Amino acid sequence: MVPESKIESLRSLYASYGQDHIFEGLEKISSDSLDAFIADLESIDIASLVSSFDVAISETSNVSANAISPLDDCEFDSEITCAPEKVVEWYNEGLDRIAANQVAAIVLGGGQGTRLGSLRPKGCYQVGIPSGKSLFQIQAERLVRLQSVAAQHANVDPSTVRIQFLVMTSAATRPETEKYFVENNYFGLEKSQFRMFDQ
Repeated sequence: MVPESKIESLRSLYASYGQDHIFEGLEKISSDSLDAFIADLESIDIASLVSSFDVAISETSNVSANAISPLDDCEFDSEITCAPEKVVEWYNEGLDRIAANQVAAIVLGGGQGTRLGSLRPKGCYQVGIPSGKSLFQIQAERLVRLQSVAAQHANVDPSTVRIQFLVMTSAATRPETEKYFVENNYFGLEKSQFRMFDQ
């Protein structure tokens, strides 16, 4: 049985971060469930978690409410079934959007490559192609190339075109993933284009 003083100490800590609501209804759970719940709360670095959340929110504060909007039903189509001119139109529209810095790429790379026979993050895994490149390297270099193609298409200075690169990690893979990108100079991307977030 968890001492009441420990519960109150945790309640006070979580309340200081505006999270005291999670203690509502404790009287309704069994003693074993309460012990497990308190153990879970103790294992969480609430200060770090709230700080990460605040950083993520602050990075979105410059995004206007109208920056992202749903597609109209008529804008859904398939490259397989549409006219070739439509594919060209989409291609050009995509390059225009990239040149206007309105595009981001996201990689969901949170797991370790254990099923691939590697203890490293999956994205650091070399997939066995002749170049020896990792999955992260392939993605980053494609973005660098795409920026160049978009700049040429839009006739703008290539240094002004930036695709934001978001990489999802986990607590287990984040340090090594971050180190991997730093050691490889972000594979040609600017550090300011690179964002990591935990799953």
